[in-house]
Amino acid sequence: MKARIVVLAIVSALFWLIPGGVVAQGNSGKNKITICHIPPGNPDKQRTMTVPEPAWRGHESHGDVLGSCERYGDDYGDYEDDG
Repeated sequence: MKARIVVLAIVSALFWLIPGGVVAQGNSGKNKITICHIPPGNPDKQRTMTVPEPAWRGHESHGDVLGSCERYGDDYGDYEDDG
């Protein structure tokens, strides 16, 4: 019986803590930036996105560029080659 109470207490605590943690992370106040997301292998599906600043490093590593896609038009590849 005591074990059931402990398990119930743990499950209840997790139920209340996990959703609060997710909401807190979503409202953490991180700055967001606008990028042109260019899917690897499918550049015709590029789209403008707003992402948290910490996410930029991952996007940059696979070829995304700063700013909206309209800024680059069809010449985004030239921008990447310029370094």
